[in-house]
Amino acid sequence: MASGRCGDAALLRKLGQRHGVRVRVAPLLGDGRQRISSSRIRSALEQGRLEEASRLMPHPYRLQGRVVAGRGLGRELGWPTANLQVNGRKFLPREGVYGCWVRVGDEGPFAAVMNLGPQPTVDPAAPSAVEVHLLDRTMTLNGLELEVEPVCFLRSQQAFQDLDHLSAQIGKDAQQARQVLLSQIAG
Repeated sequence: MASGRCGDAALLRKLGQRHGVRVRVAPLLGDGRQRISSSRIRSALEQGRLEEASRLMPHPYRLQGRVVAGRGLGRELGWPTANLQVNGRKFLPREGVYGCWVRVGDEGPFAAVMNLGPQPTVDPAAPSAVEVHLLDRTMTLNGLELEVEPVCFLRSQQAFQDLDHLSAQIGKDAQQARQVLLSQIAG
């Protein structure tokens, strides 16, 4: 048995024949520049290049999570968020702030802004989180499963001097996300 990336199509056929499994070898896919691979897709996501990752996959990158109770700080700031519990095995893109589409069951997509990562202004020691704020919409989401499709990377994580500055930046992030997402609809 081969391991450690050893072997080739001929070995797969031989092993398949031995175990009564039909093996069909598909050609490598490329995009004109280089072959399409999971490593290349992960690299694009790690760098926040969502358009590239989506172009390399048969569908846009998405993540799912159940809405769990948070501390309520987003609501106090005027930016209520749905805190998502995401499967720990899910490969997540670069930490930062994103414009995204959110689906709630059969409803949506709804325009949203997502924070992925720690909360350096609020609690720098807290673990990384996935928080979504629906733009121009109020819904009760606790306990529901959300599907999130990040569309554009807006900015990296950063610490602000206080909650007022954080809230002002969230407002700018929301406006930028709104513009990008609306241009997708119009385009």
